[in-house]
Amino acid sequence: MTIAKPVASSNKVNFDVKFRTQMENKIVELLSPKDIDALLAEKCGPRYWDYRANWAKGMKFEGAADFPLSLDVENLNHCNFACHHCMFSSKEAHPDTKNRVGKRMMDLNLYKKAIDEGGERGLAAITHGVQCEPMMHPDIVEMVSYAERRGIMDQRIGTNGSLLTGEMSERLIDAGLARLEVSLDAATAETYKLVRKGKDAIYENIIANIHRFLDIRAKRGTKFPILRVSIVKMNINRHEVDQFVDYWKDYADYFSLQEPINYQMNLPNTAIEWEKEQDKDNFRCDKPFTRVFMRWDGTLHPCFPLNIPGFETFDLGNFKEE
Repeated sequence: MTIAKPVASSNKVNFDVKFRTQMENKIVELLSPKDIDALLAEKCGPRYWDYRANWAKGMKFEGAADFPLSLDVENLNHCNFACHHCMFSSKEAHPDTKNRVGKRMMDLNLYKKAIDEGGERGLAAITHGVQCEPMMHPDIVEMVSYAERRGIMDQRIGTNGSLLTGEMSERLIDAGLARLEVSLDAATAETYKLVRKGKDAIYENIIANIHRFLDIRAKRGTKFPILRVSIVKMNINRHEVDQFVDYWKDYADYFSLQEPINYQMNLPNTAIEWEKEQDKDNFRCDKPFTRVFMRWDGTLHPCFPLNIPGFETFDLGNFKEE
């Protein structure tokens, strides 16, 4: 059973697609040779189907749940990469850098306070690693484990994969993580260097980390966390999309194929060419209908592009306050 209605794909795949969903604005497409919803329902139980049905309604702008379905967490305000299509590629793009806030991490007790309320009110999902590299947080495993114990069933970590050591893989499996989502944006080391920047941004190491994780998961006899790999299609890597899918179809559980969105970021040194066809007058974002974003300091926002004009005016409160 798959919640979202299948849609026509603009991407060529050479496998039998059993799972395909696409955002209404057609920016992100998810596809897999496996039924991902059925797979996650094995872990999460019957409650998963209600959660995904409500998610589908939100994506189609047909209504919003009484309480956010998902919490997007900025575990910390920095990253060990400086990718061309990210605000970390420019010192002037990230608001905390411009305001000289310095490097900060979410306090574990603050996080637990948010999770306690979410668990009591039916929070279904958490995404760790929004606008950051979550594995840099020393308490990331405890964050996952605590939310798992509080009944948050669909937890995912978005990562660049550079800190995915064998020990980290073991601990995340034990913690109950549902999805591991690795952003790669390339199918070769040469293209990877054009997109991703940083001393830890070594393509061969990242690939080795992922395969080691898969080996550990197999030896543990579990399907979870399932693995998603993603590529944001840009002028410098678009030619590798088919190669990317062809390689990872034998290893990843599903793919995320994304079109770039220009969030009006000031990225003077970027190699990215923003494509005019993606600047649509009728663009609508579904995120406020499904989730809420919590910054490292506990501030809540309806969405996570920190650097768009006026972002700070969309302040929904702070978990530090009663």
